[in-house]
Amino acid sequence: MHNTQEYNTEELFDKAKKIIEEEDVIFIEEIVTKLPCSLRTFYQHIPGSSQKMQELKEMINVNKIEKKQGLRKKWYENDNATTQLALYRLLSIPQEHKRLNQSYVDHTTDGEKVGEVDMTKLSDKTLEELKKAKDENNS
Repeated sequence: MHNTQEYNTEELFDKAKKIIEEEDVIFIEEIVTKLPCSLRTFYQHIPGSSQKMQELKEMINVNKIEKKQGLRKKWYENDNATTQLALYRLLSIPQEHKRLNQSYVDHTTDGEKVGEVDMTKLSDKTLEELKKAKDENNS
């Protein structure tokens, strides 16, 4: 195992950029498997919040976008109904997506997020009904 000081940050950074460009990687971890250091050492030299890491992430993002564009083009040209449906779902507006997705569950109320229930404001009758329903579900 190499000591962190044995690696040159600029060399690791340049190698990482070259790997992203030449091998079309889409994850940081993929880069590190092709470098002569561990993931821990890599992050010691190029921390997650550093400008260098941001540059690597931007390069990876370009690769991801290009891959997605290529897949969408293939899907569009494909005669397979399942593939076309997957593309349609990606392109659909929320109302269409709800109608296409048979297992869609709306976790909101008319687009508003559901808030927490203040149990202290429930009536005694409601609390009793909730307790009864819970007891029935547990038996």
